Amino acid sequence: MKIKIKGIRWKIILVIMSILLTVCALFGFQLVRLAENNLSEKISAKEEIAESLTHILMHQTTVQYQSRIKNLINYKTVKSREMILRAFARKDRDELFRLTQPFLESFKRENKYFESFAWILPDNRVFLRVHDPQLFGDDITSLCPDVAAVNSERKHVTGFASGWRGLQLRVVSPVFYNGNYLGALQFGVKTDFIVDTLQQELNMPVALAVMSRECAKEKNRDGEMLNCGKYVIRANDVSPYREVQLNLDFSQYRQRVTLQGKEYILINTFWLNSFQGKMLAKLFVSMDISGDIVAKRTMLLTVLSLVLLVCLLSFWVLFCGIGSVLKEIVSLNQELENRVEKRTAQLEKSKQRYSSMFMDSHSIMLLIEANSGSIINVNPAACSFYGYDREAMLKMHFLDLNTLSQEELEREMMKVEKGEKHYFNFKHRLKSGDVRDVEVYSCQLAGQERGVLFAIVHDITSRKLVEKQLQMFKSFAESSTQGLGWTDMRGNIVYVNHAFATLLEEKNITTPIGKNVLATYYPETVRDKLKNEIFPHLLDAGNWNGELELQTLTGKIIPTYNELFLIYDDTSKPLFFANFITNISLWKKEEELKRLESLKTMAGAIAHRFNNSMMTVQGNLGMLARMLPEKSDEQEMVFSALQSARGASQIGSMMLSYVGQRQANLQHYSLENLLKESIASLKDFFPASLSLQVALPEQSLYCFADQVQIKEVIETILVNSVESLGSDGGTIEVSFGTDFFQKNFFPVVFQGAELRDGDYVYCQISDSGHGINQENLARIFEPFYSTRFVGRGLGLALTVAVMQSHHGALTVESKKDMGTTVRLLLPVDPDQGQSYSEVTIG
Repeated sequence: MKIKIKGIRWKIILVIMSILLTVCALFGFQLVRLAENNLSEKISAKEEIAESLTHILMHQTTVQYQSRIKNLINYKTVKSREMILRAFARKDRDELFRLTQPFLESFKRENKYFESFAWILPDNRVFLRVHDPQLFGDDITSLCPDVAAVNSERKHVTGFASGWRGLQLRVVSPVFYNGNYLGALQFGVKTDFIVDTLQQELNMPVALAVMSRECAKEKNRDGEMLNCGKYVIRANDVSPYREVQLNLDFSQYRQRVTLQGKEYILINTFWLNSFQGKMLAKLFVSMDISGDIVAKRTMLLTVLSLVLLVCLLSFWVLFCGIGSVLKEIVSLNQELENRVEKRTAQLEKSKQRYSSMFMDSHSIMLLIEANSGSIINVNPAACSFYGYDREAMLKMHFLDLNTLSQEELEREMMKVEKGEKHYFNFKHRLKSGDVRDVEVYSCQLAGQERGVLFAIVHDITSRKLVEKQLQMFKSFAESSTQGLGWTDMRGNIVYVNHAFATLLEEKNITTPIGKNVLATYYPETVRDKLKNEIFPHLLDAGNWNGELELQTLTGKIIPTYNELFLIYDDTSKPLFFANFITNISLWKKEEELKRLESLKTMAGAIAHRFNNSMMTVQGNLGMLARMLPEKSDEQEMVFSALQSARGASQIGSMMLSYVGQRQANLQHYSLENLLKESIASLKDFFPASLSLQVALPEQSLYCFADQVQIKEVIETILVNSVESLGSDGGTIEVSFGTDFFQKNFFPVVFQGAELRDGDYVYCQISDSGHGINQENLARIFEPFYSTRFVGRGLGLALTVAVMQSHHGALTVESKKDMGTTVRLLLPVDPDQGQSYSEVTIG
């Protein structure tokens, strides 16, 4: 449109309009630049957030599974893991699978991306894939160079690797047991954990560009893939990339593409490298900038419209008044400034979110310049720990904190740069001069112009002290000769030392773990006392001590002295029952022997005085009988009294037998002949329903014995066996043999000073009768004790002195309703052996 300027008015309008158009053009240009800068800063912020999240995610996952592997194979600290390594060392695949399969299930429950768990032999053959146990024995040297490197160098390896199941973050560790190298243990986590986590956190599509050569190794990989020549795209949804798959160039850090009608920026945020530093894949995010482009176009149209409108209005206002136009311009400028401030505030908020991940963390974090070791950045937690303010720390060198020499520290930092090592134990010096034990997890940040190391520091001084104290306690407990055990509040065993395990007759200290101490190691009567008396007192007073009977795995009852007490947590809540336990069997045995000896001494004195008195009575009654008229009532009364006196004298003789003061006439006898004579003496006593089976040795077993006394012992045992069968009858089996026996194997009443460990001939008599319960079994050798009517023989109490005078013993084994077995043992003559022939009597 041509404007004819007439006069000065039009010149002024033309100059003002020219200036106005120039200003509007410059303002529009600045708005366009601002929009471009905002978009660039938005993309950069997303890049930084994605890189930081990826670093943190990889670091946490790596540390987690490094710790898991270390815990799983550290059999010296965690004794329960020794069974796993022992199965691997024995190459017992089924046992190893049984022991480690629960760990696999636990890992999968904790992390759904956990994929592989494998034991590999030193020759790189797969011994067991816990996740796929039917597949083993293959050589993975070329497929898994990281595992081969561990077997070769026997050092821990962490990095990304390809295999049959696709690309994984793998943690591989060498396995040693008792100084021997067993092979390698490998954990694998799907790279999907990075993709899915970033996609969820960033709310943007995330995908992997995997090198095509790595995909060729895969056999069992789910999910859709898109071939782009040198790379293969993997994503939850690859369909948007199909239309540009041949035009993608992942050598570029950023590239702009159109996907399904929308504009995207594809950003390579992270390189997934192998443990050797070889690139395997690139992680990229697809940032939708369609809205920003539309906003920019809308803004340009808006600006053009506004410029046109301003020009028209300005032209009109110039006619009406310059003041009104200026007001409109100022108002428009203010509105545009508000928009700019709003967008700037949004960008600042985005930066603050990223910064809070570093600055607001309670973990100690530092950024270190790799080449010089200078501290680039620290968070407040680091300042608080080391005692310096932030300005002071930013002027420091990492060497100022570490106690290592400069050469040693540079070597360690070089390992981090090369990806060879990420975990360290250091001693760090605080501003106060204190030296603390720390764990340092470090990795190199990607996408930086200079090498930057990211370090997370954990103070483990207290943990080291606790570990040292626990080791001291463990050494004390394991070397103690006194039993020590812990149970939880339900009575389940959580710890026993070697002395306690030996007392329980367990093979090792891990076998009792998890068993209920009441149900397994105490008789029923003691359980009731523990539940109803001792535990309530213990919960009230905190401790209890006294004697209790303990029952071993074999059913053996052991008297013990117990010192029970409670272990509390920091809130005084009881956590465990603890017990110091002492075996007092020897003391009890000595006490029992002293009691028996005292009883015998008293019984011998009474028997002697009683016999002496009865001899006088018998003599006087005999003389009186001869003085009375023959067959008179008076003489008959005297004869009756004389008969009673003689019976009383027999009781005295029996008491002398019990105390071992009856003389034994020892001669060379065949043990089986003594049995035959005893059976002949009791032939009329055996019922018709009895089946008596005797296995005689082919070669006679000789011993030195008093024929009369040993026959009485055998007859006593046979009579007790017949009476235990009852009226229904049953079977009595007799056998002979020789064997080595120890003194402690015999009942307490026979364990005198004359008894020795050695070889004994024995006659074993077993019946199928009612048996004896364990409480009564301990009392069968007591005088006048019986659970049945009085027997016809000497009684087992009177056999004690007979067997002691022969330097022999009786052993009794019985269970209720399952019969009884008695062995008569006498010292053996040299050079005796036996074979058997079966004889059935009855």
